[in-house]
Amino acid sequence: MTIPQQPYPPVWIYFLYIVIPLVVSFIFSNANVDFARLAAVAAVCVLLLHVLGVPSLATLLSTPRQPTQSHPHALSVTTGSPTHQHSVGRLGHAAPPSSPSLGSFSAPVPIAETATPIPKPPAVEEVVENDPYVHLLPELEAEFLQLADTTAQPASPTETPGFFWHTIVSHKKGNFSIDIEKRVGKDFCFRHVVQMEATPEEAFDFLSDVGKRPVWDEMCEAGGVVTRVSKRTTIQYFRTKGMWPTSPREAIVASFIRLLPDNRYLNVTQSIPSHPQHTPRPSDVRMIARIAGQVVSPDPLNRPRMCRVVQIIDGDLGGYLPKKVVAMVTTQAIPRGMAKANALLRDLKEQKDKSQAIEIAEGRIDVQGPGGSGRIAGGSSGLGVEGSSSGGLAAGPSVSRVEKGGSAEDPVRVPTTTSGAVANRATLLPVARTVNRGQILLRLLQRMQPWMILSLLLSLLYGRWRKKI
Repeated sequence: MTIPQQPYPPVWIYFLYIVIPLVVSFIFSNANVDFARLAAVAAVCVLLLHVLGVPSLATLLSTPRQPTQSHPHALSVTTGSPTHQHSVGRLGHAAPPSSPSLGSFSAPVPIAETATPIPKPPAVEEVVENDPYVHLLPELEAEFLQLADTTAQPASPTETPGFFWHTIVSHKKGNFSIDIEKRVGKDFCFRHVVQMEATPEEAFDFLSDVGKRPVWDEMCEAGGVVTRVSKRTTIQYFRTKGMWPTSPREAIVASFIRLLPDNRYLNVTQSIPSHPQHTPRPSDVRMIARIAGQVVSPDPLNRPRMCRVVQIIDGDLGGYLPKKVVAMVTTQAIPRGMAKANALLRDLKEQKDKSQAIEIAEGRIDVQGPGGSGRIAGGSSGLGVEGSSSGGLAAGPSVSRVEKGGSAEDPVRVPTTTSGAVANRATLLPVARTVNRGQILLRLLQRMQPWMILSLLLSLLYGRWRKKI
């Protein structure tokens, strides 16, 4: 089972599904003037839609439907570095060499010999019998830590030859700072180095909780935990907002949380093909997270209530996405989102010094209920979401209180399951952003795009036929 790759429509496809109706209209209209006008209008419309990045009807028809897993243990993904690939088939057995894999969609950029080699994957202490995903963790961890190593792989302020990372955005306000670095040779691989005004434990629990992401990430519309596989592993879902003329993106990932030997906190995720408890929306475009997550460590300068976060995003957004949209997300939306997260954490009157997510992952807190569906036997922070992904799954939607300066706002329903993420989206959005009513009209225009030109052709043909009568 593989993740379908969304096609990128070339320009000629737009003309193809326009030229055919034009030829038909020419045959039946028998009017060169009408045909010339029609061709001119159609050509202008097609070019305009292509510049705006609106997907064509051919893209919709050629995009395969999302596969459905018949068993939660059915999995076929590829992870690892360019020098070491590991393919996994059903129930963890080795897959045939010819099996398609996730790596074929987003191959890592070869690393020069002068680069720091990928360290040997660390051993995972426990073997979880009912966790078909945990075997992915060692190589994901090794690759993530290499990408996040800013000492071995520093970034250059300009496009200097010999560097693997180039800094494209640098922002600082008070003690908060963020540097966004782009991987050389990759379309969508970024490293965010952030100094946050929070304890490592508070920042890690907040950033690694997909249920809280819509509160601070302006590009995230909904998110939640589909199921908890084990104490260390959860299956998560999140959906981005649609920005006209692009469709919303959705992803389903396996998320792993681990306490590193040097006491840093790691959250690493990777896309999986599907899960029986998650049904994607047909209108959404599947995006692929080849590797993503955060590693959180204490502040290098030992400042109180400060920490250092290195976040990696490497994937494929899928479909046809205009460069201006990608640039807006990477240079504007991400810095604003991290600044908002920092403000929420900074305004907490008290911050925790023990990570609940790490306590659960390391087996120090029990997750009550079958499959981790019960509530956590432990406390939560002022910014916590009881029963969210950092604290296990609650039986139903949970309540979040965002405290600022010791005073709590009204409770806000936060989704902790896939169905809850969709059902409670309307109550969560007022907290995250002001609803843009204009997007409703823009989305309608996007849906109508393939039929706008066809209706124009039919109307002209019908008018010509009526004249003959």
